[in-house]
Amino acid sequence: MEKKGMMLAAIVVVAIVIGAGLWVVLSSNDDDGSVTLIDAKGREVTIEDKPMTIISVSPALTEMVYALGSGDKIIGVTEYCDYPSAVADGLEDGTIVTIGGYYYALDEELIISLDPDVVFLEASVSDQVSLALKLEQAGINAVIMYEAINSTMVNDNIELMGKALHEEYKASALVNSLGIKFDAIAAKVADSDEKPSVMLVIWWDTTSIWVAGDGSFADEIIERAGAVNAFDDKVSWASVGTEDVVDADPDIIILAAMSMGDVGQALGEIEDNPVYADIDATVYTILGQADNAFLRQSVRIVEATYICAMMAHPEEFDGTLPMDLGDNYTEYLPSEWAS
Repeated sequence: MEKKGMMLAAIVVVAIVIGAGLWVVLSSNDDDGSVTLIDAKGREVTIEDKPMTIISVSPALTEMVYALGSGDKIIGVTEYCDYPSAVADGLEDGTIVTIGGYYYALDEELIISLDPDVVFLEASVSDQVSLALKLEQAGINAVIMYEAINSTMVNDNIELMGKALHEEYKASALVNSLGIKFDAIAAKVADSDEKPSVMLVIWWDTTSIWVAGDGSFADEIIERAGAVNAFDDKVSWASVGTEDVVDADPDIIILAAMSMGDVGQALGEIEDNPVYADIDATVYTILGQADNAFLRQSVRIVEATYICAMMAHPEEFDGTLPMDLGDNYTEYLPSEWAS
């Protein structure tokens, strides 16, 4: 009888712990204990304690730190890190400093003097990979993240960063959340009869045209939106000619304004060049944070996919997108997605 009572008491205790502690499990790991991880360059990195100060040397990774709920620990970012708005707030009040550019001009001495608990770097940028060794020699944890060319790699980075931050449960929850949102988009466009062709352009003037091809970050966005990439016969980011554009005859053209600098040249080519007279495409311009959502290889890939799905299948969605979409793009996302 005594043994049975002890078992019942144990069950009650477990139930209470689970009931009271589920949110904690989903939001944070224990602070105690070190973690050892293998980063994108095969380096073994051991982080003894939960990082309390973070430097991100990439706009995409800065967004990821905030998505994992650790943005309040960021003390240094690049001059290109501009999302979420908390980054600007931190730069203004001095809790965050700029540590240089992204591809170049990193202030290595400043980074080392800040003595962060961890620095997140990108494998695709050679200067950042070189910096990892210098940081390691200075006793600073440096984690080189994968080049996230698709959502799978984004998830890999989330899990890697979550481990480095001692936030593996949060990382798992974020990956699951992105999967649920992708599934919701797929359900929205599943009954559409046609898959329009989409041409996403990052440069277009009288001399050259650069588009998203197969295997580019934007390629997955287009496909998950229930459309087809007009240049899926090209690899990654590709240079194409006027005849290629005419042959592709896209249904939708998305102009990434920020990378072009002057989107007017592209619009002028589309509207005034007689070569394109027979192309009857709907033309969208994305700029500001809408542009970043499409091209910055991070957690907002799912938001870009939703917007692209609205472009491709407007009949399946409430509301109408403007032809020019900027920082206000979030107004067109589902209200339940608001963070």
